[in-house]
Amino acid sequence: MSKVISVAVCDDDETMLPIIAGVVQATFPAEGATVETFSSAKQFCDRMEEKGFDLLFLDIDMPETDGIELGLKLRNAKRNIDIVYVSEREDRVFESFKVHPFGFVRKRNFLKDIRSVAKLWLDSREAVPADKFVIEGTKGSLAVQLSEIIYIESMKKTQYVHIKGVEEPFGPLARLKNFWSCSPATVFCSRTKVFLSTISISAI
Repeated sequence: MSKVISVAVCDDDETMLPIIAGVVQATFPAEGATVETFSSAKQFCDRMEEKGFDLLFLDIDMPETDGIELGLKLRNAKRNIDIVYVSEREDRVFESFKVHPFGFVRKRNFLKDIRSVAKLWLDSREAVPADKFVIEGTKGSLAVQLSEIIYIESMKKTQYVHIKGVEEPFGPLARLKNFWSCSPATVFCSRTKVFLSTISISAI
């Protein structure tokens, strides 16, 4: 059975929250989706510390922290979450590009746009190349090539993945068992840590 899609909706207009949530759930009937709503960036960020989301529908004009500022914060923190802006501010579409959003839904054309974006997003999830491995973390998932994984560090029952070109390790992992069946690995041990490396001995 496929993984249930975890979706967040963040909009300071509380009348929009149940509308967007209802449409999202109706748009993913076959896959299933859990949807949580937030009326401020702070509420969402607090929840993000406890749980990862696959997809975020995000308003732009919000008090305190607007949607573009929040998007940049998520990108700088290396949060693996796709962002779709839902806004009346079509004049800020180009400004939103620096966040690298997956899409932009116009509130005046909400139903048509959101269905189109949802289909494209589902298609992109199914299009993970065969040479890529999806790592499930407790705060989200990440698709990487096996050759990009340097090693997995296990310490005190938690695991973190070290990836080429990424300064901070990804994790903690939700599960490790899927990795063993997908990649040849070498195990290195110290007194306090276990390292699971994808680099063959001959390549070191």
